[in-house]
Amino acid sequence: MMFWRRRKISTICFLAQLAIYGRERGMMKDMPALLTAILAARGSALLPVVFARVINNGRMLRNFVQILRSGVTGRRSLGTRPKKLVQRWLQNASEERLLQASVGNAPSLADIVKMVHPRPQAAWQEAFFAWLDW
Repeated sequence: MMFWRRRKISTICFLAQLAIYGRERGMMKDMPALLTAILAARGSALLPVVFARVINNGRMLRNFVQILRSGVTGRRSLGTRPKKLVQRWLQNASEERLLQASVGNAPSLADIVKMVHPRPQAAWQEAFFAWLDW
């Protein structure tokens, strides 16, 4: 029994390392988002660390949300922890980064904002989120 538990932990650690390496050194786009979504579906404690290093632009954020919502990883909803991480990414992003992230669809940044309902930290964020919804 202990062997299987240790093996599961090492598999999750390997997935986390692989996602970070694939994004930072391998210059991959979709695979690190998929691996991060798998960690989210498995409820890994490493998810916040991996999310912060892998999901570093709007395209990666859209890929992550799209993969989770598609059901490929075994769940069709974001869940609490991934939702909080997406909210934090939206709240901490600069104006320029949010504007760059607003280009694209499936899901669009407006769809993501509607899904996670981030609380604006400043007046410009509130105006930007309202502009996305318009």
